[in-house]
Amino acid sequence: MPVAGRILVLALVALLSAAAVVVLVAVRVEPPTAGASPSAAASADVSAGPSATQQATPADPAEVFAAIEAEVLELRGLEAPDIGPAEIIGRDQLAVELEELLAAEWTEQELFRSNMTLRAMGLLDADQDLRELTQRLLEGQVIGFYDPIEERMVVVSDEGLSVTARITYAHEYTHALQDAAFDSFDAREDLTDDDAILARQALEEGDATALMFQWALQSLSAEELAEVGAQPLPDLSGVPGWMVAQLLFPYEQGLAFVTALRRTGGWEAVDDAYTDAPASTEQVIHPDKYLAGEEPVRVEAAALADIFGRGWRDLEATTMGEAMIHIWLADLGVADRTAADAAMGWGGDRLVVATGLDDAWMLAWRIAWDAPAEADQFAAAYGAANPGGLASELVRASDTETLVVHASSDGVLAAALPRLER
Repeated sequence: MPVAGRILVLALVALLSAAAVVVLVAVRVEPPTAGASPSAAASADVSAGPSATQQATPADPAEVFAAIEAEVLELRGLEAPDIGPAEIIGRDQLAVELEELLAAEWTEQELFRSNMTLRAMGLLDADQDLRELTQRLLEGQVIGFYDPIEERMVVVSDEGLSVTARITYAHEYTHALQDAAFDSFDAREDLTDDDAILARQALEEGDATALMFQWALQSLSAEELAEVGAQPLPDLSGVPGWMVAQLLFPYEQGLAFVTALRRTGGWEAVDDAYTDAPASTEQVIHPDKYLAGEEPVRVEAAALADIFGRGWRDLEATTMGEAMIHIWLADLGVADRTAADAAMGWGGDRLVVATGLDDAWMLAWRIAWDAPAEADQFAAAYGAANPGGLASELVRASDTETLVVHASSDGVLAAALPRLER
């Protein structure tokens, strides 16, 4: 359940603030050899002078956006998409549109399933709602989006054509290119497991972020970049840290993934990844595993409803992946570096949640590890975690498999463990 959903592809405040800092640093260093990171590689063009978007910026937003489009097309090397004119909306309108989009994204049944799964993982309290939290998170973070259903480009700005609005448009226009060239929206819609969805988002957001960096170096002055970097970050009080971490993962780790691909074969290697997309966040975090074709291990889901029988039903079955295991452990109080190391030996997983009578529920999460040592490392990290008072147990299913079991009560846990351990 990646919190950005599958309807929109987004540009974020925190991302662009960090981007400006990175770009400013890149401008001041010696350009590396061909094949280095996209932001640094583009720095060779900085001395060429201001672009069309810097020179006497036209008052007409359509002219500004058209100039950005021309520059992005030249940098990315893809065909122009057939989309409608870009819109600039304010934050009040964004709040209204997000509420409508999120209501369409989650039916009440789907929202119940997501909320129940996250509560069973220890990531949401009983009084927290994923849709409300997602709206709060995105209202504060989103500064632009591309709606692939309506082929609609939107920049969020209460100040009109600011520098942030222009850099946002470069990012979002790249998403429109992706959708036109690779049918990326339909490809995302075909995915069902959370890990595969997050990995696909990382490819798309990494691509758009890398291109945005190049465009910014070519088209913005150092003063304009500093203006972007100086904007205040939104107030995210009350939003769980795991949601922020999951939202940022496709941008930050996706950029590193796309940079690694470009080192092997430029933009053509990135284009090829759309027809052979990363199958897991493990492949995104470790691009060498993607390049080597190391696929996730298939893990069978536990049939919880069959264990308990009448009145029980399986609610969710999905694969969480390395990135989410890291984020989950960190949210449960494990030191971030320890959580990352514990997730690193991931080979595959399957998480199942079932509900029963009288608000009873059960989570069984079987995780396959690359070697016994990795299973040991995860077990140690989970032993230091605090799952919020949930009835919980870690079972060693084999030398290389662990089974995390959470339940609504000690009685439900005790009834399930003997059958799950068989």
